[in-house]
Amino acid sequence: MRRYTARWLLGAFACALAVVVPIAWQWLSSDRVQPSALDGMSKIEPGAEFVRTIVVEPDQYRRSIVSLVDPAWIGLTAAEFMDRHPEWELVSFSPERIVVEERCSDVPAGGFIRLEGDTVVIFDGEPDGCHRRRGTVDIPRSEILQVSELEAGIRFVDSLELELILEGLHGP
Repeated sequence: MRRYTARWLLGAFACALAVVVPIAWQWLSSDRVQPSALDGMSKIEPGAEFVRTIVVEPDQYRRSIVSLVDPAWIGLTAAEFMDRHPEWELVSFSPERIVVEERCSDVPAGGFIRLEGDTVVIFDGEPDGCHRRRGTVDIPRSEILQVSELEAGIRFVDSLELELILEGLHGP
């Protein structure tokens, strides 16, 4: 009788592990914020890294912007941070690093051009917000006069202003 009870207990334990481990693994490895981050104990520290990923729907274009946290956020808990920024989805939160995702279905009017590597790229939208890649322009980097401004992104309001900016990139 004892032998059967031990086998039954061992079998029940193995079955429970087979069910619980995959579920726990999936939950722990998911991108959602862990409950411990929302317990009010963790607070943003000075020098923390801020990662904001912009996702433009429907094509799912993604771009991440990495910077230091805004000094006004220092000392905030995850819940306080989420209250201040309901437009962002909190992906992960720790005192040293905050990761958010911003989903955009509409791209604002206007646009900007930016130098990415050796390529001049035209975008619709805003450099630090929702934007969608429109295309590229064939201008050799060696011919560009405003390299630092172009790396940051030069804004334009309409197609006429875009044409004027592109003409000015070549120089005299």
